Amino acid sequence: MKDKRQSLGRRVFTRMIVLILAIAIFTFALFNLLLRVYIRASVAAQLDRMVSGLTIQGEDGRTDMTEAELSALGIQGNAFVLESDGTITDILQGDPMTVKAIGAMMAEKRLVRGDTRCVHLTVAQGEFFVSCTADKLHPQAFMAFYIDVTTVTRFYRAASMAVNMLLLIAALVSAVGARRFARTLQGDATRLSDYVSSIGRREFDRARPEFGITELDELARAMERTAGELKDVQNQQTAFFQNVSHELRTPLMSIRCYAEGIACGVMSPEASGETILEETDQLTNMVEDLLYISRMEQGAVQRSLDTVDLRDILSECVSAIRHQAERRQIAFEFHFPEEPVWFTCDQREIAQMYTNLLSNAIRYARSRITLECICEHSEVLLVVADDGEGLTAADLPHVFERFYKGRGGQHGVGLSIVQSIVELYEGSISVKNQNGARFEARLPRK
Repeated sequence: MKDKRQSLGRRVFTRMIVLILAIAIFTFALFNLLLRVYIRASVAAQLDRMVSGLTIQGEDGRTDMTEAELSALGIQGNAFVLESDGTITDILQGDPMTVKAIGAMMAEKRLVRGDTRCVHLTVAQGEFFVSCTADKLHPQAFMAFYIDVTTVTRFYRAASMAVNMLLLIAALVSAVGARRFARTLQGDATRLSDYVSSIGRREFDRARPEFGITELDELARAMERTAGELKDVQNQQTAFFQNVSHELRTPLMSIRCYAEGIACGVMSPEASGETILEETDQLTNMVEDLLYISRMEQGAVQRSLDTVDLRDILSECVSAIRHQAERRQIAFEFHFPEEPVWFTCDQREIAQMYTNLLSNAIRYARSRITLECICEHSEVLLVVADDGEGLTAADLPHVFERFYKGRGGQHGVGLSIVQSIVELYEGSISVKNQNGARFEARLPRK
């Protein structure tokens, strides 16, 4: 099948040429039409004045008025009487040859059989507009009135020719300009395509091309920003895979060592089993975080919204992670209201968010973690605060960035998942140092 696609430059050039030709043809046709209508209307008005003036005066029996008398009536032009036998009587002393030629043409075209208004006749002497009407004094005769438009017609043709030439020159100049613009646009589009292709090849440091067209330059700037973001993501992913490989290797090696010790009989299954379970839990949590990120990026997270008491979800999360806190001798301090805190949510999402915050707090707390759940008008404030050293100034701006691993961090996805879940509920989360790290999540109640 033949490819009917056209290049951008060719398409723009073709459409501009079609538009230019359409405008030129329309302008030429409109100019000619208006000029012809104006000439005909002006001549018709003059002939109508001649006809009305002479026929009214002719009611007293006089058709042989003098030129001065006709001028006094406002009649300017020429007139003659054409009788049924072909006799022509000139009234205003016009050119005999012209009068004879017009009379013969009228007889040939049979224009004397009834009233005729503003007919265009061309004879050897020039071009004329003629009107005729019956002579009331002579039933078989007609009075004819004519105006010479030879000069006007020549001017009309000269003006049409001049306009036609001007339009032709304008069309040629526009065509040349359109061709140059189309080539420039095609060249810019090719350079922009090459730049986008370089981003696809991960050449993120390639210099952005400059364009004279504002829209293309803005698009190139947007692509440059996108390249920078992709570069950051690539760097984050590289760091993430390095961190994950390290985090996976450590528990796996620990599990392998204890398993080999049990197999060789140098370690008791009871003493080694607890460590193997802890390391397995760590691997499980890491894998679940990675799977959750994958589902979020693909938009495949299944949600089931219910109205629940947030205190119950938070208490269950603390119970599930309490054994880790007890091993590090960390206590929980609760500040929950006595009344239920009703909130419409997906319980798994809120549990995931809260568990990640608790796991982060356990890693940095010295002896105590403070948990708050406060109802504030149209939102719920959830607080997880530890009494550790707090965040460093370098880590504080990046703590929620995906794959960012701060001091003592694991694999850099836990807090980014927290932020993503909070944003799903159109809420906000912040962190500050206040006798340790204090995380505050605000969720609107709808």
